Amino acid sequence: MADRLLLRTLLESDADALQRAVAAWPPHENTIFAPGFHRDQHFADYVALLDAQSRGEKLPNGWVPSLTMFGFVGAAIAGRLQLRMHLNDFLLRAGANIGYAVLPAYRGRGYAGEMLEQALPIARQHGLTRVLVTCDEENLASMRTIARAGGILEDIVLIEEGRPRKRRYWIEL
Repeated sequence: MADRLLLRTLLESDADALQRAVAAWPPHENTIFAPGFHRDQHFADYVALLDAQSRGEKLPNGWVPSLTMFGFVGAAIAGRLQLRMHLNDFLLRAGANIGYAVLPAYRGRGYAGEMLEQALPIARQHGLTRVLVTCDEENLASMRTIARAGGILEDIVLIEEGRPRKRRYWIEL
């Protein structure tokens, strides 16, 4: 990895970095890079929304309290990680405690692993004793990332016809 990554929540001074990251996210990817972000809103409102969601407030229907953090390499955002504080039925079946995404320009440099490693002690601080992490069956890079972090494969499940099966891993904290 060229430069060290720092996983942290957004500050109001990160507006330009997030705008650049959102613009760089491929439209064909199934993941939303910055959940709840709208280009026309005041950035301070978005930072406040993420803070509220970490406390279980202002959550969209079906969501659980989650801490949304971004992986910074210098002043640039390389990726995003969400730490969900508990699993509802949907997340247990089709989601995870931890979901991450890395911008294409930063892939293949170990940043997903850095974000995951930095998130595990944070999960522990929030009282979690193990976390569920999933990836699509054909995502070899994520499989390696999760395994390096101590992930133990529980099963591979079909969530929806026509979509890749999900590999479900547990990481003991």
